[in-house]
Formats: sequence, structure tokens, C-alpha cells
Amino acid sequence: MPLEMLLPQSFSRYSTISDDVPDVLLLRDNGLTLKNSYGVFKEMALAAANRSYAPHSNAPSGVVLCDRGGKMYSGSYLESVADIPSLGPLQAALVNFVIDTGGREFKNIVVAVLVETRSSFPQADTAKMIIQKIAPECSFNAYHAQSS
Repeated sequence: MPLEMLLPQSFSRYSTISDDVPDVLLLRDNGLTLKNSYGVFKEMALAAANRSYAPHSNAPSGVVLCDRGGKMYSGSYLESVADIPSLGPLQAALVNFVIDTGGREFKNIVVAVLVETRSSFPQADTAKMIIQKIAPECSFNAYHAQSS
């Protein structure tokens, strides 16, 4: 049986994206704001959440990590057309950390800040669980953004 019969509406890059919607690789602005967004970590995590691509869940989120040397790594939530697998914001930030450091010494991550919207797709619990496992001394804070 040909695959086209099994998946008559197979997923592709264009399955649910019309021509007037920006490509996932273009810069985005989800228009999120934080009350009392003072501090570089919160501002960077908010910027990452605003770059997030979440057209299906409408639950953008972003993370910033800081290592002992003060270097920061950000990551944005990225949904696939199929919703699963999607790349969480912590995982995206960890990819940047691995690219920069070669993946050594996760324990050197000392700060993790997540910004997300209140939604049915929360990232905070999963992100906190992962960061506590790989960087036990890391402080973790999560904040909820509002749409402007």
C-alpha cells in the first residue's frame, strides 16, 4: 500500500502555514510583556519567548541560562507542524550551551530563567526538573508573561 494512501494529508512545512504567515526561521515578535521585567535575565528570557514559534498551542515561552563565567544562552519554544516533537525552550538553550561549550560541565549553569504564558502547555515543571538534574546548584525562576 503506498504511503500516500496511509497518510493522505501528510505533514509538510506548509501543512498549516499559509503564504501570509511568516516562516518559522524569520524573526518573530509575539508581543509579550512582563510586569516588573527588571533584570537582564528576565528581559532576555522575555525576548526569547517573543521569538518563540507556537502557532498551534499559542503558548510561547523562552529560557535564558547563565554559567559561572557570566555567559548567557537563550532558547525559544519551537513547535513542529505535528505538535510532537516540539523543542522546549530549555532544550533549545541547552543546544546553544552545547554548541558553545562542547556539552561539558552542565553543572556550571548557575541561573535559569523561564518566561511563559499561562496556558495548557506549561514548560516550567519540565524545565525545572531537567535543570535540577543536570545542574543541581542552579537557581530556577519562572515568570508569566501577558499578551500586549
